[in-house]
Order: sequence, then C-alpha cells, then structure tokens
Amino acid sequence: MASDELEWTAELETQLFHAMQGHKPVGVSKHFHMVCIQEQLHQMGWKQLSADHIWKHLGTMYNLEALEETETIPFPNEVVDFTLPDDLVQPTAEKEVEREVEKESGSESGSQWILVSDCCNNKLFAVVISIAPTSKAAP
Repeated sequence: MASDELEWTAELETQLFHAMQGHKPVGVSKHFHMVCIQEQLHQMGWKQLSADHIWKHLGTMYNLEALEETETIPFPNEVVDFTLPDDLVQPTAEKEVEREVEKESGSESGSQWILVSDCCNNKLFAVVISIAPTSKAAP
C-alpha cells in the first residue's frame, strides 16, 4: 500500500494511541518502541501499516524533533579523550605492521624488517631493509 493511499481514520488513530501505551517513540529506544507499536497494530488487523506510515503520521500530529530535544539520556553521554593501555595496543599494532610488511616485502630472500616504536606519540612503524646479494665482477 502506498503512503498516499493510507487514510488515517478516527478508528485507526484510536488504535494507534492504544498501541502506543507504554511505548514512547522518542529517545534512545525510539526504533525499538516503534517496532512494538507496529506489532501491536498488526495484531489489531492493520498488517499493511509500515513503520514509515506511522512515523509520517506521528510527524503530522507532533513536533518529533522538539520531543527528541526534551528527552534525557539515561546514561552519561560525554565525549572524553582516552587512550588504551599499551599492553592492549602494542601487540595488536605489532601484528598489523607485521602483516603489512609481509605483504609489501613478500618472501624475498635477504629482506629484513625492524619494528620502531615512537613511545611519545604512541605510534608503531616498520623499516624494511632489503639486502640484495652482491655479484662480484669478473676481472
């Protein structure tokens, strides 16, 4: 059913309000609550009703953006700078560098690589040294 074909009757709106009991479609869990509302309406016989239909209709009835702004988050949501402990970061970073070096250097004989760590900036990089066999020129 296209959204233009759906007519919101008084009966359908009443059933929407009944389905919304206990389910507030704003805040962190708004999409979860919308699925619950939609499921309630499907159980009432409105199987053709999609979540988009419901969101659009609620948008005509309420200022959903303003309701979102008034909603409080039930947990701290502050941006804080942090760094992981070196014992968690170092082994993973070393493995990534090893894989990258192996890709670039392949299995060439005489290639060696050295891991270099910049402790001040928490960076790890590799230096690849290729040792090519020297050929002696004939006299």
